[in-house]
Amino acid sequence: MGKKSSIIFIGVIILASVFFYIKKSDHVTAIKGRENSKNKLPIVVEVESIKEQDSYHELDLFGKTSAYEVFTIKAKSSGVAQNITFSLGTFVKKGDLLLSFDTELVDSKIEIQKEIYETKYKQAEAMRKLVDKGAASHLEYSKFRLDYLNNKQKYYELLDEKEKSYILSPTNGIVESKSVSEGEYIATKDKIATIDNIDKIRISFDMEEDDYRKFKNSKEAIIEAYVQSIDKFINVDVFESSEISKDGSHSVHIEGVVPNSDRELLPGLFVKIRVFFLDENKMMLVPKQSVFMDDDQYFVYKYNNGKAEKVFVKVNKSYNDYLQISSSLGKNDKVIVASSRRLYPSAKVSLEKL
Repeated sequence: MGKKSSIIFIGVIILASVFFYIKKSDHVTAIKGRENSKNKLPIVVEVESIKEQDSYHELDLFGKTSAYEVFTIKAKSSGVAQNITFSLGTFVKKGDLLLSFDTELVDSKIEIQKEIYETKYKQAEAMRKLVDKGAASHLEYSKFRLDYLNNKQKYYELLDEKEKSYILSPTNGIVESKSVSEGEYIATKDKIATIDNIDKIRISFDMEEDDYRKFKNSKEAIIEAYVQSIDKFINVDVFESSEISKDGSHSVHIEGVVPNSDRELLPGLFVKIRVFFLDENKMMLVPKQSVFMDDDQYFVYKYNNGKAEKVFVKVNKSYNDYLQISSSLGKNDKVIVASSRRLYPSAKVSLEKL
């Protein structure tokens, strides 16, 4: 009896196990069925059109500042330099006295010549009175008059010579070089100094010929200079160019002119140049959230007639919430920016929830 009961008990357990296994299998099959059914439904997505806007080409270059004009000061007469009022690197104003020559000798000549021409004048006047009385001829008077005028001319020539003994600055600027010392004898046309006019400043740099051609033909272009020493950005609006050859290749030398009334800029400063100009091609922009990465390559999902098409792109620059890209995408294409489930290549997608 005991053995029969044991057999029955074991049979019941086996039947129960089979029953629960069948129920569980049916449940799993039902879940998988529902999941497969769900996976067959299109993925709901949100799309956005590709944006196109003007594309700017950007160049980063280096340049240097220089004086707008450089004046070389030379002696207009000879003499011993004295009363030198300038030094290297100082700022001078137009008309400032830079130095003078010893004028003792010319002052003496002026004094003597003044006495001579005044005497000649008195003699000429006395002769004129004799002519009026008929005691002398007009020819005799003319000789005295001419002698007076010649001596008066010599007097003014000596005054001019003295004026040349005073060297004045021809411009506002910085003394770049000084070539004289106190007590030194200076001959006519000897160099005194060079002065840089810095009321305006030249900013010069070189650009490759191909880039310059695009820059020149662009409808819109900007040259911006950053002067690190004064932490200042400057727009270069007026510029001129000249072609140069360097190492077998052609470049273009560009010089811009900027105002410098506050005299913040000085010659010899290195500056960073940034050139922007409108490119012939349009710039393609897509939202940042539409761009993914796969094995160090960027890609987007393009909406293509109900399917998600994987398209690789090259990311160039960031513009706020958008990325500039290069790819095979067209301007009328749309990219997927959000989805209800994880996307994969060729996935069925829908713009409306079914």
